[in-house]
Amino acid sequence: MVRKGRRVVWCAVAVLALAGCGRAEVPSPPKQRPPFEGVEDLPEKLGADGTTIVVGDPDAQVEVHLYEDPRCPFCEQFETSGGGPQLRKAMLDRTATAQYTLASFLDDRVGGNGSKKAVNALRAALKEGKFVEYHEVLYLNQPEESVDGYTDASC
Repeated sequence: MVRKGRRVVWCAVAVLALAGCGRAEVPSPPKQRPPFEGVEDLPEKLGADGTTIVVGDPDAQVEVHLYEDPRCPFCEQFETSGGGPQLRKAMLDRTATAQYTLASFLDDRVGGNGSKKAVNALRAALKEGKFVEYHEVLYLNQPEESVDGYTDASC
């Protein structure tokens, strides 16, 4: 009789141990955080490299790295009517983070210094927590590529 009792106890302990381990292995679902209400609520900061601007939830699973010149017509097309609006929505939904590396390569190719002025203005906007808003304004009002339209007055 004692032997049977020990087996029963042993089986009960084994079943409890397995049940406990099974619960420990089941990951809890990630906390669903509400989407950002607007672009003004998106976190934005200077990246660790000192040149890249990071926008969006740092816990987002998707990272998109963009290399942009504010005078580039292809960048303007992406930002206003291409993938930019979908990227903005993904940032607001907390599913993507955007990394912007800003450049001024068109100043050397077509002359002037409008790209440099626009990039500097974007960095100043970042310091004020307004990078995303100003980034949108620049692309919505982009001058022709060959025109050095970003001036001290406009930036």
